[in-house]
Amino acid sequence: MPQKTEQQLKLLAKMKVPGQAVLEFDLLPQGSNKSTLVQRARFYPKGLWGIVYWNSLTPVHIWMFKGMLNKIAKSSSAKILEGPAKVKRTRASCALS
Repeated sequence: MPQKTEQQLKLLAKMKVPGQAVLEFDLLPQGSNKSTLVQRARFYPKGLWGIVYWNSLTPVHIWMFKGMLNKIAKSSSAKILEGPAKVKRTRASCALS
């Protein structure tokens, strides 16, 4: 049986925002009939306005990305076994460039 490997998709936003936005998806095999889909939204702000922009829209992003994961599960006829998990903030997502 061939070994399953992790699958990854990175999308670079082309919208005009004060920084760089990236949406990432990782598909991690968890046995023969289960996988975990990990979605990450990363934003690298440019200056103070970039930080203000990202922090002010965090509640909207949480709602939007949770809905996106639920629609992916529904359209693929997959059952959601747990999650989506809450947003974890990291220093990398608040890095200044």
